Amino acid sequence: MPSPPPAPPPPPPEKKHGSRAPGALVLALGGAGLGAGTIFGSIASAKGASVRTQCVANVCPASAGPDVSEIKNFVAASYAAIIGGSVFAVTGLVLIIVAPGPPVSDDAPKSARLGPWVGPGGGGLSLSGTF
Repeated sequence: MPSPPPAPPPPPPEKKHGSRAPGALVLALGGAGLGAGTIFGSIASAKGASVRTQCVANVCPASAGPDVSEIKNFVAASYAAIIGGSVFAVTGLVLIIVAPGPPVSDDAPKSARLGPWVGPGGGGLSLSGTF
C-alpha cells in the first residue's frame, strides 16, 4: 500500500504592517511646540523692544521690573517650547521612518546621505536616503 503524499508546507507567516499615524501625531505635536516657541519668542522680542525704550545703557528703572520679569518668562517659555517641540518632531520623524510599511522588493537600491547645510539663521546636518 502506497504511503500518502507528504503534507504541503505551511504558508509563510503573513507580514503585519504598522501604522504611521502615531509618528504623524507626534510630529504634529512637535510642529505645534515649535510654533508655540516661535510665538512666545516673538512676544518676548516685541515686549523687549518696548522696555528698551525705558532703559539707558542697559540700566532700566524700577518701574520696568515687572515688564522685564514678564519678558524673561516669555523667553523661558519660548526655549522650553522650541526644545520640546524639536524633541517631539524628531521622535515623530523617527517613528515615521522606522514604521513597518508594505513589503518592498529587496532589489530596491538602498542609500543614505548625510550632509551639511547653511542658512541665514544657522546651519546643521541633513539626513536623506532610501531604505
